[in-house]
Amino acid sequence: ILVFTQVIKVLFNTNLQAIGVTTYNAGKKEYVYFYSRKEVILSAGVFDTPKLLLLSGIGPCNELSKYNIECLGNVHGVGKNLQDHTFIRIWSAPLRDQETPLPMNIFGMWGALAIEENGEYYHGLDVGEINGKKIIQIYAETFHYKSRGSITLLDKNPFSKPVIDPNFLSN
Repeated sequence: ILVFTQVIKVLFNTNLQAIGVTTYNAGKKEYVYFYSRKEVILSAGVFDTPKLLLLSGIGPCNELSKYNIECLGNVHGVGKNLQDHTFIRIWSAPLRDQETPLPMNIFGMWGALAIEENGEYYHGLDVGEINGKKIIQIYAETFHYKSRGSITLLDKNPFSKPVIDPNFLSN
């Protein structure tokens, strides 16, 4: 683990096999190259993984050419399948003093939804407390969504944030 260090590019050989990474150490203000003896695993998260691939020349060539990035691999799907859950959470004071045996968090609620599909009763209220006052949390969430968003480059600068378009509810 290196502090103040950010990967800014994946390095490829002529067979398009990842062989290392270029990093920038902000503390020392220097570029450092790391080469792998076996394999490179890119795990930079949902936003920075496609950003790094695009900056490294892997992605739609027409998009890369806008930033004068050499296209090493014309892979149209890079950054084009962003999927996320849209949800609305409403908090309110209950109309009457009502409690559930155990307040549920969002993960517990998903389990209860599965039970409901099996025909068992579920009232759908998540009762808890904030500052000693009872509250109800109601979640409305899209589970079977079809919309797809995208991650693209703002510019060629590896330190710029990517452009994130969630494209929610576009279908």
